[in-house]
Amino acid sequence: MAPLTSLALGATIALAVTATPIYQTWNDLSPRAEAGQAATAFQVYHGGYDNFFHRDNVTAAQVLFTSPNDTSKLQRFLAAFPAGNSGALMYFLPQEKSVAAGAAPLSVQLVDGKLEPTTAPNNNTGVSGNMSFNANATVGVTVLGSIRTVRDYVEGKGTMHEIFNYTVTTLNSSHIELHRTWINGTHSMDLTLTASSDLSFSVTPSNNGSFTPPKIDVVVPEGKTGTARWTVVCNETTTEGLEPHQLFLTEPRSDNQPALATALQGLADSRNPRAKEVSFLATTETFFAGGWRFLTLVLRP
Repeated sequence: MAPLTSLALGATIALAVTATPIYQTWNDLSPRAEAGQAATAFQVYHGGYDNFFHRDNVTAAQVLFTSPNDTSKLQRFLAAFPAGNSGALMYFLPQEKSVAAGAAPLSVQLVDGKLEPTTAPNNNTGVSGNMSFNANATVGVTVLGSIRTVRDYVEGKGTMHEIFNYTVTTLNSSHIELHRTWINGTHSMDLTLTASSDLSFSVTPSNNGSFTPPKIDVVVPEGKTGTARWTVVCNETTTEGLEPHQLFLTEPRSDNQPALATALQGLADSRNPRAKEVSFLATTETFFAGGWRFLTLVLRP
């Protein structure tokens, strides 16, 4: 699995605000989820981040949260999809009270480590889950688009062209909805946060029109842990993944290689955890070079 490195917080992203929501979550799964590929799910810790992977008939996604063991003050949430090499990034910043002497550092985590496949109108598919907040936070830089856009923002020292902005479609004390349409107008992505238990949003509108984003604070009662429901979907096409038994030989070509036979069997039946990691990067059409930062580096089939 390719190394995962931290992103630097940088410039704000230009955006526009509209009044009519264009996205609605569907609780039922799409027809293609009813039969076929079994779900693959696993977790990898690396470089101060917890990486959660999920793949089934609906979607394939890698979701990243800053590990609770990491000492970074910034908390990062990222969802990346092999479909269209697309992804969404959102930072959460601690507020002054959260960094006061003796206060526990801000921690934003995936509740129960659980990802759920999600569908929405217009052929949108993705993942959802619940994130927990142990203290008040402020929503920082947010990027929706291709994973190359996310990576270029990171490695380009915060550079972001205004054409890569998103639109705020809903913004109130209980629901945040961001929408981004691709430049060619053919695909789009939506990111939503919905307040759940012991949590609300405090919104301060922008005083500079669509050139700067509104200020969004996550408010949690003192001494409580608040939760918010998050969803990220896009309408890029998800291709069928390859299972470990389709990638690895089940037995050596020679009968006098017992050690190799044992190793191959462990790969083919997924007893070796590396088998799942490799299979997540393999589809019937494409082999990816690594995790989210490398989803654009494709080994041609």
